[in-house]
Amino acid sequence: MDKKELIKRWKTEEGKLLLELVKHNLESGQSLSLIPNIEKYNGRWDLRGSELSILRKERKIETSGHSFLQKLGSLKLKKVNLESIDFSYCNLNYTWIEKCIISNCIFIETKAKELYIIATDFNNCIFKKTDLSYSFLNENIGTNSGVFRNVEFIETNLKECSFCFPVIENCLFADCLLYATNFNGSRFANSKFTGEVNGSIFSGYPQRVNKSLFGIFNRINEKDFFNKMTNIDFSEAHMVGVSFINSIDLNRCIFPNNENYIIVKDIYTTFSKARELINREWNLEERRIANNLIDNLSLSNNRLQQKMDLVDKFLLIDNGKMQKFGEKFFNLIKRIA
Repeated sequence: MDKKELIKRWKTEEGKLLLELVKHNLESGQSLSLIPNIEKYNGRWDLRGSELSILRKERKIETSGHSFLQKLGSLKLKKVNLESIDFSYCNLNYTWIEKCIISNCIFIETKAKELYIIATDFNNCIFKKTDLSYSFLNENIGTNSGVFRNVEFIETNLKECSFCFPVIENCLFADCLLYATNFNGSRFANSKFTGEVNGSIFSGYPQRVNKSLFGIFNRINEKDFFNKMTNIDFSEAHMVGVSFINSIDLNRCIFPNNENYIIVKDIYTTFSKARELINREWNLEERRIANNLIDNLSLSNNRLQQKMDLVDKFLLIDNGKMQKFGEKFFNLIKRIA
């Protein structure tokens, strides 16, 4: 069956009845094998094309100086194990997923934007051409911020997703939409990025954790959850304005080896020397722009305890708008570093 047929089969009277049983068993933690007439596809329970979640309500959430509108879907999964399920072409938008274990599941072209995932483990899963945009991908409950282990994200929309400090181990991010994706203090190991990584954030420890969830107060020290960035491969990534902050250690990362990137091994020494030369030799407007960059980016408060950083030319030239200045600044840092 093609995509349209897979979706259409759930619209029949028989399909609607089957879908209600599926949703009941998913939410209650009962095995899908208990449902009559449900089939498997390539060894996984076949839920392809089903509309598992619809928008039910919206609520405004206030957090540390800012607010956002949280959309809540009809599907809520809590403390359940989901294993070997094919969610391809499903609608999972706005689903709440809390303290679950999700293993050997596949999500191809799945609608899954604005998920709210909490302290959940994903093992051996594949997300391909799935829309996860604007999702909270593993908020913490106390010290538990979940796991992504042996997970592949392929051509998946992760635009403006927000992580807390989950373990991300043996994962692949291949040609995903990684625009303003906040990985926060995600604890990375043995993972790889290919394709464009634009404006994303990687932190040495989480900038934001939930110290109170559902009215329960938890004493959390953010620095107890250090992101070691062990064997992280960016060598095939196109990195634009990526922020590495909060004492992050980049010694075990592999970066693109070309003329568009500089690995700065001593941030303070390099940019202090650059500032000295800029203030002595550059014109007034160039000095203003360069010092602003140094103050607000390279020597910002969230980099004061950090030795290394990555400088990319693409951010500095700003799509040609700052070509001359960007190349001048980049070449100066390259000479000093």
